[in-house]
Amino acid sequence: MKKIFASAFLLLAFAAMSFGQQAYSLYKLSGGQADADIVLKAMSVELKLTEAEFPKVKELITTSARSQAELFSKPESKNPETAAMIVNRQTNHIEANLKNILGEDRYKKYTEVKAAIEAKAKELGKN
Repeated sequence: MKKIFASAFLLLAFAAMSFGQQAYSLYKLSGGQADADIVLKAMSVELKLTEAEFPKVKELITTSARSQAELFSKPESKNPETAAMIVNRQTNHIEANLKNILGEDRYKKYTEVKAAIEAKAKELGKN
């Protein structure tokens, strides 16, 4: 019985988080490589990525775009909840890896300028 209640609670919590997502997500890379390039350029401008950081961030964003394209090509991803779950998972993956790539201090700066990165990405044409 406890498992049923725990499962129901997790399901409801997940559904609430999925519906609570903003319509715009920086890491929703549904445009594939084009969106990845826009996000990378916005990050590079706002964070002033170093020569060592740039290729690592590029690989991370490009790999995520490929993964999302593959996941979004499946019929079940047409469900809004599934699509939100994909984007959430990818966002968490990207941000965890960014923390490793950038280090604590630079990651803190990233969190401070993330809104500016999103604005720059919109300006550059990412939906």
